[in-house]
Amino acid sequence: MRRFIARQAIYSPRGVLFGYELLARLGPENRFEHPDGDLASCEMIDDVLGIFDLEALTDHRLAFINVTASVLRSELVRRLPPQGVVLEVLESVAPTPDVIAACRSLKRAGYRIALDDYSPCSELEPLLALADIVKIDFRCTPALDRAWLAGRLGGRAITLVAEKVETCAEYREAAELGYSLIQGHFLSRPEMLSAEEPAMVRRPTRGDRSTVGL
Repeated sequence: MRRFIARQAIYSPRGVLFGYELLARLGPENRFEHPDGDLASCEMIDDVLGIFDLEALTDHRLAFINVTASVLRSELVRRLPPQGVVLEVLESVAPTPDVIAACRSLKRAGYRIALDDYSPCSELEPLLALADIVKIDFRCTPALDRAWLAGRLGGRAITLVAEKVETCAEYREAAELGYSLIQGHFLSRPEMLSAEEPAMVRRPTRGDRSTVGL
């Protein structure tokens, strides 16, 4: 059985490749269709560890991997090499005390933390002090907020990513505002990759509590 992953490149404003966001795919169609976010995150980690070669996937650069609250609290995520990945906390994650504690522990273990789809009223605010990277969705964030966030966060030790940048004007805006990294269709569309799954690999199933450590 073949397994599929998409990757989307992340660049500096000068066009230097920084890393790739790895995107879950159920089949050869280049779109996200997974019905279960926890399971999608678990399968992505399993695929990176057991089927795909992480360094080949990322050209020896950083891999951004989306993680849910359950995965953050699990032992599975700690099987990933901290020097090679960025744990991208989804905007749907509630910053409960156990999630904050899990992020602190992962930071102490050497993992980088990114906050996805951050906004002025983001529920991820309690995690901002732990974040190495903050991603701003240029499709959903008004221009005034994009500038305000760049000013507010630019003076911190945080790498700002302008994501879903789809036009030349947005690209120029991100660079002029001081965003450190840029991701989006203007620079690179998600690229599909596939590999054959070994016959003995056990796939996690929905509700598999041993996989996510619940």
